[in-house]
Amino acid sequence: MFKPGLTPRGVAGGFKRIILQGGEDMNLQQRLDRIRQGFEKQAPPEAVALMHRVTNDLRNSGIMDRVLKEGQTAPAFELENSHGSHVSLSGLLELGPVVLTFFRGHW
Repeated sequence: MFKPGLTPRGVAGGFKRIILQGGEDMNLQQRLDRIRQGFEKQAPPEAVALMHRVTNDLRNSGIMDRVLKEGQTAPAFELENSHGSHVSLSGLLELGPVVLTFFRGHW
């Protein structure tokens, strides 16, 4: 079952736990906010502006109407991770809650 706000866990297959200094008591949203704030402090202003523009474009596209909502069940799937290994949702769920992200590749 998909449940936003769960803390990510380290699992096999190349996934790593997000650890932020002084952030062990933060929930996922707080951790993501801290990562975003750190990026915004270090990135060139044009990169930050582009990130916000693209994020707003995505929100305005209606994509949020098509994402899973809290309590909905994600469909079963198997994908290749960044190391070329196949990872299934069911296998990850055996280890605990799952936070799914997509890595677009190397820039």
